[in-house]
Amino acid sequence: HTRNHHWQPQVLYLPEDLDFIGRLETFYEDLNRLFNAIGKEINQVDHLNKTGRKKYVEYYTPSLVDLVGEMYSEDIERFGYSFEEN
Repeated sequence: HTRNHHWQPQVLYLPEDLDFIGRLETFYEDLNRLFNAIGKEINQVDHLNKTGRKKYVEYYTPSLVDLVGEMYSEDIERFGYSFEEN
């Protein structure tokens, strides 16, 4: 049985020795960090088509948390994600 590549963990597509991984959750902070690292100044970046959705974890049932946690355990660990509320 072959998994659909759209559902595979992201760690399969990344090299082990990355210097920087930006996140959508911290887009502006990460973009500023990246621009500072390369010595550039950033202009305003507009956030277009923003939705009013709740945090994704609010849509997860306990069994879905377990399933996603199992399927994407490497991504969760490598990228520092958690299902705990901050």
